[in-house]
Amino acid sequence: MISLIIPVYNDPEGLRDTLDSLLAHTPSNHEIFVVDNDSTDHTPEVAGEYVADHDHISLLHERDIQSSYAARNTGIEHASGDVLVFLDADQTVTEGWLETALD
Repeated sequence: MISLIIPVYNDPEGLRDTLDSLLAHTPSNHEIFVVDNDSTDHTPEVAGEYVADHDHISLLHERDIQSSYAARNTGIEHASGDVLVFLDADQTVTEGWLETALD
């Protein structure tokens, strides 16, 4: 199992781009954690749309500490994967990205 952790703050379009690319270019046997870092816009709603449509995507919240590191740690606390992969919410991936990284 691979756990993908995506911290995000106020970046609904970047998050959408990242999740779309992950869904298109990531093999099965993974879980995705979007960790909202107390966004003040509609970022959590965008994440919620993906959670509703994909049972391997979860939305978590880090509201205590405003930091991508704190958000990553929240994701780590919930991850069950043998491998942890961290992506930024404005990052996209291409075909074969995960296999290359694992090699």
